[in-house]
Amino acid sequence: MKHFHALSLKFAVAGLLSMGWLAASASVALNATYFPDSTFRAFISTKFDTDKNDTLSDAEIAKVKNITRTVKQLRR
Repeated sequence: MKHFHALSLKFAVAGLLSMGWLAASASVALNATYFPDSTFRAFISTKFDTDKNDTLSDAEIAKVKNITRTVKQLRR
């Protein structure tokens, strides 16, 4: 049986907004505070930080619909 790890970046950001950790119109830093797992942080940086400035802008976040990877894929 394959184990899948799925995360919606929009859902994660919405959670940060609801907890008051982010302003309604803010970029999200790609750092250990918001993405504690270094492998997942590198994956997000590679796939979604299109301007390579180590932050996810509102526009970059809006383009993400969902993220689905196996645990094995994330650990590469």
